[in-house]
Amino acid sequence: MAVTITPNSLTMTTQQAAELLGITRPTLVKLLDEGKIPFEKPNTHRRVWLADVLAYKEQRKAEQHAAIAEMGSYDEGKEGREQALARMKKARKIVADRRRAV
Repeated sequence: MAVTITPNSLTMTTQQAAELLGITRPTLVKLLDEGKIPFEKPNTHRRVWLADVLAYKEQRKAEQHAAIAEMGSYDEGKEGREQALARMKKARKIVADRRRAV
């Protein structure tokens, strides 16, 4: 027999969403205010949809993997140490800029 587990509610508090993403609640609120994750405010508290939080988490993971792949494409035989370091610094800056934009 198959067992399916479903959440009690499809909406989450900002604290629950922040814990799921591994970030602080104020950081999550900043993301909500910037429009990066949709939310509802039926009364005085924000509510976010579980599907939207999971979609944002997957998007962020894909961006991180792309940045890591860019950093990991170093081939010592094709370029010198200085060029490789310059390219990796550029990749780290891109990752930092993306993180700040989040």
